[in-house]
Amino acid sequence: MSVSTSASQTTVLGNGVASVFAFNFVGVASGDITVLYTDTLGNITTLAPSAYTLVLNAPATGQLWGVGGTVTYLPNGVPIANGTSLTITRSLPFTQTTSMSNQGNFYPQVTETALDLLCMQVQQVLARTGQIHGYWVTAYNYNMGDVVQDGINGADTLNFYMCAVPHTSGVWATDLTAGYWSLVINVQQLNSIVGSYLPLSGGTISGNLTVQGTTTLVTPAGGDNSTKAATTAFVQRLLPIPDTTAIVKNNADNTKQVKISAAGITTGTTRTWTAPDSDLTVTGTATTQTLSNKSLVDTSTVIINNADNTKKAAFDCSSITTVTTRTLTIPDASGVIVLSSTQKLLQTVKFETGAMATGTTIMPYADSIPQNTQGEQYMSLSITPISASSTLIIDVVWNGSINTGNSVQVALFQDSTVNALAAVAQVNSFTSGLPVQACFAHTMTSGTTSPTTFKVRAGPSSAATVTFNGQAGGRIFGGVMASSIIIREVQ
Repeated sequence: MSVSTSASQTTVLGNGVASVFAFNFVGVASGDITVLYTDTLGNITTLAPSAYTLVLNAPATGQLWGVGGTVTYLPNGVPIANGTSLTITRSLPFTQTTSMSNQGNFYPQVTETALDLLCMQVQQVLARTGQIHGYWVTAYNYNMGDVVQDGINGADTLNFYMCAVPHTSGVWATDLTAGYWSLVINVQQLNSIVGSYLPLSGGTISGNLTVQGTTTLVTPAGGDNSTKAATTAFVQRLLPIPDTTAIVKNNADNTKQVKISAAGITTGTTRTWTAPDSDLTVTGTATTQTLSNKSLVDTSTVIINNADNTKKAAFDCSSITTVTTRTLTIPDASGVIVLSSTQKLLQTVKFETGAMATGTTIMPYADSIPQNTQGEQYMSLSITPISASSTLIIDVVWNGSINTGNSVQVALFQDSTVNALAAVAQVNSFTSGLPVQACFAHTMTSGTTSPTTFKVRAGPSSAATVTFNGQAGGRIFGGVMASSIIIREVQ
């Protein structure tokens, strides 16, 4: 058969609706079809065969090739939008694999196939030579004469290059060193000549133009607009500007200029400066200036020593009541701050009761640690420490009496621990049954941030009845003779 169409590629436009796109050239085989997607910014991506569905029309009766077919492309189930396109291209290898020997068999179909493939290879060269491809991209087959712009996928110089050697693109710097590309327009050099304004991307220059003095700065005359300002129609600003370029000069003295350096920014990072809704003066680290009306965050603001910047002081406002401002007044004299305490109180919990209770279980008065099965429990108090390294200070006041002349033992326990943490004994050396008071304190490391319970138990040294918060089994002072546990957590 003959090759009835001269086309080897077609471009179809997205409209937000269509997902099946037809082409009308000879496809040869599925592996010879390449599909390119161009987004709204002009970036070109070679689609993987798995991203679309390709259908080649079957050859008509007696024909070698089917003409045309369809590509179905529906990324994430959504048709491609307005402003995008698909380029469907036949990409035959530039090889000739047909071999004919002298006086060998001569099959017309073999010869016709070879001639057809040669014709289609010529069509590919005709279609691809000298195309403008926008920004350079990797993994793309570039042909001699193709023109690209070095953009975000390369060194981002915005210079224009022409392909000198057909190749499949890899790394921009490597391809450039290999001589695959020739520089045709040096945009950076042009930018340094005409300043930071350059009408390269379709902008038009309107009005009457003048060149001021001997400089190369082009400005619009009064006919452009009433303010003589450079409008969008006048020029398009080439961004980003290299930080080696001065971007602002003083109106009266053009030797006074400002540059902004981006050298301290992390690679691959864009920092944003947000201007407040007011006039301002920039604060310099090496400039003497007076600041006012500023709020400093206590967790990120420190004062450093002039001679040794590892010596730092910070303020902590966490203990101030919400929606409250506290004022530190500096006296009219030099001095040294004196700390009221080396410990910070984290929390206090307490239990107090005037309820009367009695018990008879013995707690021996002996050289042995009281056990949590001895005596009776009269008070308990739980605390959830804020820090496992903090200190707990436990104060116990126990009021009561015993109906004999024996002693009463009072001990402090924690959770289910058998041994007491602390213990005291109070001897009734006067008349039996008179009230006695046992007071003691215990200090320990919290060791946990989970809830823990402290218990106070008391008992006689031998058979007797102990009355808690009372005397002889009854209450006295109407319940105001109270016993208590107070636990303070300090750091």
